[in-house]
Amino acid sequence: MNPFTIVFLSVSSLIFLFGLYALFFKKKHYWIPILLPHALGIMMILLGQTVQVSGGSFADVMYTILGVLAHLIALVIGLITVVLQHRKEKLSV
Repeated sequence: MNPFTIVFLSVSSLIFLFGLYALFFKKKHYWIPILLPHALGIMMILLGQTVQVSGGSFADVMYTILGVLAHLIALVIGLITVVLQHRKEKLSV
């Protein structure tokens, strides 16, 4: 694995663990739509690192691209969720 992948997976795993903590211990259920594509992205990047390249297959590249795309989707969902939660808390005060 290259250093970028190691750092990316480490940071992603920490964010995922924090999301699980917020979900189960803090009862913040709005983390569920953020965690699902995030977990998919981690799984895809790990699959991209473990695939055997045989005969010019681009499976490893596609897994990595799909993993990064899933992380970007999780980021967009997270930003939308933060904005909606902020508005909800602002209106309830």
